[in-house]
Amino acid sequence: MNKIQPSDLSARILEAMNGAGLKKLQLAKATGKSSGAVTQWIDGSTKALKADTAAKLQAATGYSAVWLVTGKGEKLAGSKTPGTFNELTPGALDIAALYDLIPVRDQIRRVEAYNAATAAILAVLKPFAAKDQEVVDQAQRPALTQSR
Repeated sequence: MNKIQPSDLSARILEAMNGAGLKKLQLAKATGKSSGAVTQWIDGSTKALKADTAAKLQAATGYSAVWLVTGKGEKLAGSKTPGTFNELTPGALDIAALYDLIPVRDQIRRVEAYNAATAAILAVLKPFAAKDQEVVDQAQRPALTQSR
């Protein structure tokens, strides 16, 4: 019999649950979700988490919401490594939760519009960056002595 391998997400949730010393029912209660939902997280049926669910898992287990969802960054919430992003601020979680409510096709349209706007802004800013670099280069050149 072939056993289905758990998804990376389910493995991370299981690690967080065990690391926090929680049982399924305890995790369900702590996150405000059903025990059936927790079972689906762990057995791999759930392929993605909404931001508010990830935040609740972070609060319940102490494991970073970002790590739980992506597998990237620090595992434990609050364990900052310089130069890494591993936690969402409460405001970012609110925005992410609202974004989760938008239908996927609208999310795609918004991302495409954002990318187009970013490209337009970059096109405008690049000439200024080149001029700024010229100024920096000139300032760093050794000054010619006027004693000649």
